[in-house]
Amino acid sequence: MGACVSDYPWIGELLKVVEDNGLELSISSLRADSLTDDLVASLARGGHRTLTMAPEAGTERLRRAIRKAITEQNISVSSVAIGEGANPAQLETIARAGKGAFHATQDFKALPSILSQEALLLSGKPIEERSAMPMWVTRNAEFFAGLPEVLPPIQGYVLTTRKAEADLHLSVADAKDEQVPLFASWRYGNGRVVALATHGAGAWNQNWQAMPQFPLMWSQILRHVFVSNPSLNARMVRHGDEVGVTIEALNQDGVPRGGLKISAALIGPDLKSTDIALVETSTGHYAGRAMLNLAGDFTLRVGAEGTTAEAPLHVAYPALYALQRAMPERLTVLAAATGGRILSDAEQIFVTGDRRWVARDARQVWTLVALALFLVGLIIRYASGFHRGKRQHGLA
Repeated sequence: MGACVSDYPWIGELLKVVEDNGLELSISSLRADSLTDDLVASLARGGHRTLTMAPEAGTERLRRAIRKAITEQNISVSSVAIGEGANPAQLETIARAGKGAFHATQDFKALPSILSQEALLLSGKPIEERSAMPMWVTRNAEFFAGLPEVLPPIQGYVLTTRKAEADLHLSVADAKDEQVPLFASWRYGNGRVVALATHGAGAWNQNWQAMPQFPLMWSQILRHVFVSNPSLNARMVRHGDEVGVTIEALNQDGVPRGGLKISAALIGPDLKSTDIALVETSTGHYAGRAMLNLAGDFTLRVGAEGTTAEAPLHVAYPALYALQRAMPERLTVLAAATGGRILSDAEQIFVTGDRRWVARDARQVWTLVALALFLVGLIIRYASGFHRGKRQHGLA
C-alpha cells in the first residue's frame, strides 16, 4: 500500500476487517502527523515490529516528542539522510534522541539495504543458534575446488543481507524458512573480500571442521584474498587495451633469482586462459604483455619451481571510452605527416579571412578604468565646489 495509507479516513475500520479475517497488512511507511493510537495498536497486533515514518521536517516539537513519549514506550527511532538536500545534523539529533541509528548516504539506491539492516536489528536477536543445512547457490569460485557437493549442517549463523555487488555462494534457511546469506564474496577495487556468516572455526561449524577438506577450503580462501607471494611477486599495470606484467623472483634472503622458467597465464572474465611470454629483463625481473579483449575481472597466475602467485586486475571499460588528455607527440607526428601545423592558442585557431569576436579576460583593465573614472569624478566634484565657494565669499 502507498506511503499515505494513514490518510485514508476509514483506515481503522479497514484494519479491523483485516484482523477479523485473519489477513496480514503490510505498510511501507507512514506520515508522523497522521499516526493514532488505534492505528499503531492494530499494526502491533498484526505482527509489525518496525515502521518507516516520513516527517515533513525535523522540528523541535518532534524532537521533544521523541525524547519524551516515544522513548517511554520503548520505541527507538533511526534516521536516514539522503543526498545534498538533507540536514544531517538535525537527523542525527533525532536518531540520538530516539536511541536509534543515524545513516547518511548520497545514493538513494542504498535505502533498501539500510532499511533491511534496521529491520534485522530490530526484529529480534540477529543470531540464530539452530541446526541448518547450507545450500549451494553458486560454487564456480576457485576457492571451492575439491569441496563436497553436500556440506554438513551448521549449528548457528548471523542474520544478514546480501550486498548488491556480492556473489552469493552459500545460503541457509532461517527460522522462518527464508533463505539468508551464509557465504559471499565480492571485489573492492582491485582487492577481494569474503564474508562468512558463521564461525570460521568454532562451535557453530564443528561438523565442517571434521571434514578432510576443511584445511583445503581455508587455504584456498586465503590464497584468494592474499594473492601476494614474497618469493614470487606478480603485478599488472594497464596501458590502454594492453596489460604489462612484471614478476619479481626472490629467494628466502630477498636476493633476486635469475634464470627461472616462469609460467604465466591471464584468466579473463570468460574464464579463458591466455599464456603470456615472459622475458628476463634483469636478474630476477621478468616482464611480458597481454591484450585485454574484455571488460571485467582478470587474474594473473604465475608459477615457478612449485611456487605460485596471483594478481587481480579489474577492467571497468575498454580503453576506447577512457577520457584521457591530448597526446602532443602523436598530434605533432600527425600534423607533420599531413602537411598541417600545431595550433596552440586562440589567436592561431581563429586567424581566418573573416573577422571574429574572441572572448578576452579584461577584468583588470575595466577595474582600472572604473577606478580612474571614479577619481576623476571626485576631483571634478570637489573642484567645482571649491570655486563656487570662493566666488560666493568674494561677493560677500
